Amino acid sequence: MATDPPRNDDWIEALAGFASKLGFSGIRVRWKLLRWQKAWQSWRQHVPQDFKHLSYQHTVCSQCGQVQDRHERRCVKCGARLATHAWQRLRRLGLAVPTIISVSTLLGMAMVIAYLRLMVTKPGSGYISVDSDVLIYLGAYYLPALQAGQLWRNATAIFLHIGLLHLGFNMLALAQIGPAVEETFGRARMLFLFMVTGVAGFAACQVLAMGALSAGASGAIMGLTGSAAGWGQRDGTSVGRDMRNQMLKWAAYTMIFGFFVRANNTAHVAGFVTGGVLGYFMPARWLRRGGIRGSDLVIGVLALAALAASVALVLHPPASSEQWARAHAAAVRRWRHPPIPMQPPLNQLGQ
Repeated sequence: MATDPPRNDDWIEALAGFASKLGFSGIRVRWKLLRWQKAWQSWRQHVPQDFKHLSYQHTVCSQCGQVQDRHERRCVKCGARLATHAWQRLRRLGLAVPTIISVSTLLGMAMVIAYLRLMVTKPGSGYISVDSDVLIYLGAYYLPALQAGQLWRNATAIFLHIGLLHLGFNMLALAQIGPAVEETFGRARMLFLFMVTGVAGFAACQVLAMGALSAGASGAIMGLTGSAAGWGQRDGTSVGRDMRNQMLKWAAYTMIFGFFVRANNTAHVAGFVTGGVLGYFMPARWLRRGGIRGSDLVIGVLALAALAASVALVLHPPASSEQWARAHAAAVRRWRHPPIPMQPPLNQLGQ
């Protein structure tokens, strides 16, 4: 039976006594120090166990939880594709990194390409923030242009971001959520869900006539979160419920953070709800079957075409998009520098 190592509490008593002389509660300080000491000792005991856990040679199916030999490529119980041994070690550490050949990596590259295009459009900008006329030119969500018929902005806006911090946050979120969704739904459906929920998020803003300029992939990422949560609810297994709970936490964090930074929570909610409905109504057993289906091929081709068209429009915006950007820039200049009204001659005052 393991016992806790002996503790040297002299330093705790010394600090508690010193805190009492300064007017603090010595009992409260002593209690906090003892709690921190216990937590530190517990962490030291668990570190060797965590490293030992990393050396385990078995593989665990992310779909059904079946333990099997590390050399298996598909689960012997449910037939799902298994992650590599190196990937599983990263997951045991609590990390998630998309593989080189994955939809998550493809989407991340598309975001980076779109941001580089943005920085080239106006050299010297984009490190902290982006001018609104540049965003409008490249295809951000802009209600007047959408109402004039430029509906493609609901797709191109997914890949544009308002500053490096915005881009970095969404890339991190995609790296953590994307691989789990890709393992569950497959590459074709994951890309399809990303595009559909992202467009749905900005389309909801258009329906509600949201006038603020907007851009970013967070609505689509919330859509992936919702799809995984919906699948977990429908699956009903311990693995499914665990994924549902994790995704609900991600969604809550995103909404709270979005509230404080005044992000587009309308797109967040619309993307999450759309993804949740799609994920719930995809049968769990159907998703777990191995092999490529005709429907997967069709969905994958359509989603890839939408992705390619969106990036192409960002790289080469139509002339009408430039006209909208110039009109917006002129309106901003008039607002910031209104014309000075002409004053009548002094001899005409009072007439």
